[in-house]
Amino acid sequence: MANLTKEFAHGVEWVRDSLNYERPKPISVFETTIRCLGGMLAAYELSGEKVLLDRSIELGEKLQKAYGAAGLPYTTLSL
Repeated sequence: MANLTKEFAHGVEWVRDSLNYERPKPISVFETTIRCLGGMLAAYELSGEKVLLDRSIELGEKLQKAYGAAGLPYTTLSL
């Protein structure tokens, strides 16, 4: 992680203790998928921190609501 071990550990701690998916406003499905979900999965792949995978799965399950019968996702979604 570019030798930023303390910063990374702080980020993992925040994901574990403070990340909250309950948002009163709609979020962008695309941005949330590429930045939040993709970022946590990439960090998990590089570090093996199980909490990153667990929270990614949780977010992915919430994002599944964005896919309707047509197969194309909605642009925004309230988690």
